[in-house]
Amino acid sequence: MTRRTRQPIRHWTGAERGFDIIFEGVIATVIVIILVIGATVIFGSADAGLSYPGGPKSATGEAFSARYWSTSPMTDDQGNVDPNGGAMDFVATVVTELDGSSGTAGYGPPYNETQ
Repeated sequence: MTRRTRQPIRHWTGAERGFDIIFEGVIATVIVIILVIGATVIFGSADAGLSYPGGPKSATGEAFSARYWSTSPMTDDQGNVDPNGGAMDFVATVVTELDGSSGTAGYGPPYNETQ
């Protein structure tokens, strides 16, 4: 058996060109911004996505808040609209959260502390 000798490391002898990482970063950032704006246009909602099916339309840019929830009318399974339904739903949710009987109350640490 003959032993093979390792070939010495060959260095690149071709042409070299400069690399500008700042330029590459700017190009990548511009591409990401264009993709985000495109996704916003395609998947965005005209009313800022703050309404729920059957609920009142919210003003563009209005945050989903306790006021929006409590002043929204609710529609039941039979299609009847209750103008105070949002307030009743808000109160019922707050009470179950505060007394610890909501669906999320039993998650335990680190989501909530039980003593």
